[in-house]
Amino acid sequence: MQHRFYIDDVSFSCTCLSDAIGQLSRKVDKKEKGYICVSNVRATYIANHDKEYARVLNNSFLTLPDGKPIEWYAHILGHKNVKKCSGQDFFYKVCELSEKKNYTHFFYGSTPEIVKMLEINLRKKFPSLKIVGAVSPPYKSAKELADSDIIDCINQCQPDFVWVGLGAPKQEFFINLIKDKIGSSVLIGIGLVFDYEAGKVMRAPRWMQNNGLEWAFVWSQQPQKIKRSYKYFLYFIKKLVLRIYEQYRKN
Repeated sequence: MQHRFYIDDVSFSCTCLSDAIGQLSRKVDKKEKGYICVSNVRATYIANHDKEYARVLNNSFLTLPDGKPIEWYAHILGHKNVKKCSGQDFFYKVCELSEKKNYTHFFYGSTPEIVKMLEINLRKKFPSLKIVGAVSPPYKSAKELADSDIIDCINQCQPDFVWVGLGAPKQEFFINLIKDKIGSSVLIGIGLVFDYEAGKVMRAPRWMQNNGLEWAFVWSQQPQKIKRSYKYFLYFIKKLVLRIYEQYRKN
């Protein structure tokens, strides 16, 4: 497991996009299984209030810093090599690499309509991408889904990657429940990427991404999320301010 930095009880990999892709490729080529978490400010808040969720994130092969605020926090701690690894950027790079190395993919999550559009759009963008399975599960708990026949389905397909889009923290709990029953696949919790790729949600302009303003763009498209997510935003602003103050006092 790579060197990590902590935000209270939650650890993140000291990595950047290119480094993460390199580590992942080496793992797949060796047919080693494992799981990757793509964690943002919301996941950080939840995990720091849920010890089991924190344990799952901390025991991953990689926990990627999804968002500029996580990157800023790492830099304050002195980890200047850490760069934002958004779920969609990571997904795109893996798809590009997969066309060159013939990696195979299995998608699990979201609704039947989104999964269908996901497949259609991916085949347009990555014509030689090998999709060996795509399943939209019924609305059940992570444990109920893990107890279903999905494990046999995945093992029969033998994908290099299993992308799980059930939303955090459900997707990570699901991954944790099935990880030891899966062959050599790498399991990745990917959150909103299913929605992005299906065209349901638009991504923020690059300048907003580079300045830590993706949350504002998401809120503009999904205003129903504002009430339930502003506490995560305020929580992390407080964390950043306190950390900057602590570093200032040390210097």
